[in-house]
Amino acid sequence: MWLHYLFQSFGDVAELSILDFGAASGHKAMLFSVLGAHVIAIDIASEAIKRMQNARRDSRIKFDIVQGDISALEAFKGESFDRILCSEVIEHIPENTLPRFCNSIERVLKPGSKMFLITPNYEVYGPAECSPEYYRGFNYQVQL
Repeated sequence: MWLHYLFQSFGDVAELSILDFGAASGHKAMLFSVLGAHVIAIDIASEAIKRMQNARRDSRIKFDIVQGDISALEAFKGESFDRILCSEVIEHIPENTLPRFCNSIERVLKPGSKMFLITPNYEVYGPAECSPEYYRGFNYQVQL
C-alpha cells in the first residue's frame, strides 16, 4: 500500500537522480531504474549488496550499488539527488547520529526535491522483528 504513496509522491521519475538509502534487496531501486531514473542504491549489509548485485546481473537493470552507511552519504556532492527513499532505515540509526544523518540528507537533496521516509507500521505488522529499535520514540526536529 505504501508503494502507491511513494510513486504518487515522487511522480514521474524519468531522468531524475534517486538515492535509495538502505536499499536492502534493491527492488525499489530497480523499479525506479526501469522508469527511467538514474539510481544509486546504498546498504550497509554485505548480504544486501550481494542480493542487489545478483538481481542487477540477472535482470540487466542498470543502477549503481554502494556499500556503506552515513559516511557513504557524506561522500556525495551537495545537491546531488532529486529524490531520496529511506525505507525502514531511520529506526536503526542511533539517536546521537540522527543530526548527522538529517544534515547529510538535506545537503545532498537538490532544491525543491523530495524525500520519502517510511518506518515499520506496528499496527499492520505487529512485533515482527521483536526489536526495540523499531518502536522507540524520537524527539528530533529538522530545521529547514
